Amino acid sequence: MRISYDTDDIVQEKIQAIKQVYHDWGVILRAALRNIAPYDTGTLYRAIRFRVDSPRSRRDITGTVRLLVGILDPNSPALQYLRYIVEGNRYPHFVPVTTKDGINTGILEWAQRHGLVHLSRGKKGRGRLVWRWREGVNAYRWFEGVRTFHRGNDMFNRVYERYYNQIQSEIQDILRSE
Repeated sequence: MRISYDTDDIVQEKIQAIKQVYHDWGVILRAALRNIAPYDTGTLYRAIRFRVDSPRSRRDITGTVRLLVGILDPNSPALQYLRYIVEGNRYPHFVPVTTKDGINTGILEWAQRHGLVHLSRGKKGRGRLVWRWREGVNAYRWFEGVRTFHRGNDMFNRVYERYYNQIQSEIQDILRSE
């Protein structure tokens, strides 16, 4: 009796199995990242995606199947502030409504979304419209900005470390199987 193995078919079956494992884990990792990512406008939440890259051709057995999870679009607006979310700030600092050059920092829009400020008239209701704190120790004072400090949320490494061994175990099982 002669048994003939077509190694090409075996390699392709393993590649397909690995791609399926990576796809299934991509769904899990994306959900885990979205669950621990800060949510304000939803920009970061929507930007977190995954993709399974595979060998270029059927004959390319040296190609690597990879799972990429994160912000994959290089033009995503979430990339503008992702560094501050992941790394945080070193020291408490003041974020003004506008810079010295008159450029809007976005903190007023953030305060509006969170209901922290309201629009009111200046002196005795006859002055210009100004933004004021809605409540708290600064209630009714002019809103000029926010003092803030953020330690950082290294969510990508936390999720990677949580699931890495499980993913590797499934891949090793596929590679060992016949």
